[in-house]
Amino acid sequence: MNVSDITLGDADIRIEGGDDAYNRWPVRCYDGQAFHRDRYIERHGDVAVVWDEKYRVFRVPSLQDKRDGFSAAKSRDCDRRGNE
Repeated sequence: MNVSDITLGDADIRIEGGDDAYNRWPVRCYDGQAFHRDRYIERHGDVAVVWDEKYRVFRVPSLQDKRDGFSAAKSRDCDRRGNE
């Protein structure tokens, strides 16, 4: 299943991105979920997704390396500046 195959309009959609945050596509928003989906595809491509029922989020395995790099950089920055 790819990002473009996600059914819109049933509920808020959460999908992993390239950092440690989830992208949220709310049902009730001014621009609509299609806007958020199209913007996501522009940024990351029409990547394959896997539904995680436990956490109710779409996982994106192809972005794992990018997320790992982000987390490592964030950890180095916290070590250097101190963790709050």
